[in-house]
Amino acid sequence: MTQHSTSAPKQTLLNLSDAEGSIVLPRQVMHQALESVLPMSSLPDRSRYDTLRSHIANHYGLDPLNTFLGNGSDDLIENIARLYSRGPVLVVSPTFGRLSSVNTKVGLSQEDVKHFYLSPENDFEYDDATHQRLLANICTLEPSVLWLCTPNNPTGTLISPRYVVELSELMPEGKVVVDQVFLDFLGNAADYSCVELVKNQDNIIVINSFSKAKGLAGLRLGFGFGNKNCAQELSSMMLYYALSTPAVELGIETIRSAHQSIQVQLTKLRRNRETVLSTVGSIPNLHYVANSSTNLMCLKLLHSADIYDKLARQGVLTKDLSRTDGMENQGYVRVRIPSNHSDMVALIAAIEAAAAT
Repeated sequence: MTQHSTSAPKQTLLNLSDAEGSIVLPRQVMHQALESVLPMSSLPDRSRYDTLRSHIANHYGLDPLNTFLGNGSDDLIENIARLYSRGPVLVVSPTFGRLSSVNTKVGLSQEDVKHFYLSPENDFEYDDATHQRLLANICTLEPSVLWLCTPNNPTGTLISPRYVVELSELMPEGKVVVDQVFLDFLGNAADYSCVELVKNQDNIIVINSFSKAKGLAGLRLGFGFGNKNCAQELSSMMLYYALSTPAVELGIETIRSAHQSIQVQLTKLRRNRETVLSTVGSIPNLHYVANSSTNLMCLKLLHSADIYDKLARQGVLTKDLSRTDGMENQGYVRVRIPSNHSDMVALIAAIEAAAAT
């Protein structure tokens, strides 16, 4: 385990260690959504679950019967594992930790949870050579579930939908689960969305969330897509009143009326990302994962392994990746790109100072 320095950081920390917080839902949208259901003394109206499902399906161009809901993406991941993790599973790593840990939680042995590691020498990129290696692994292992995260968390790298189709065709008896909760941070999200694939590939499941690019992490609201039988199975796994009234009403209002406000914030965030990446790319003694396409950036110092401490001393808190599968002891931290200008300037200054010491 990495032992972090006890040196005192600056008193006011800019916390960029989490993956949420880049997008904030406008207050007027929250007020409009909640006014009609106050004082919330009754149980949730389950017919509104269907309304939310219909709004989501329409937004993404699918049938509501292909759509399922959950209490955040964690809930969806666990229900998928309970239904379909039946033998060895394969996790493309590094990735969101829950895609791996959930399998042992639902009863698989640690030996049944296999990892396919993206290459740090290739900046964790998923290219043709990587794809061929993964296809070979699937032929050997015959996993019951293949877990993918694209855009990736933590690296921000992408897997093309055409690769996902080829993977699914190689395992007709298994499921390919595609975590796309960071998809909407992309300016060209449609090019990398796997949602349309569920229309023709019965074994692909796509999950998403209101937490990241829709600004509702605190309400725990997830959704996903699959073939109609799969969507029905996963809907039946949800607890009867799993979604609170505020979560459902804000979800509906966000899909219905807040799209433009969110897009304005996403545009600013993408501009900030380009500024940060272009600046970081010119700093000596620093390496960052250049393939990142989201609000996340992974970086490390070339001459030392203590970038976490150095950034903390400059007042920026990051996520230490030294114990992340596939990134162990490589010196990386993950940083969330701020959406406002002043925090972006502070981040750049902190990185420059950390690299210079």
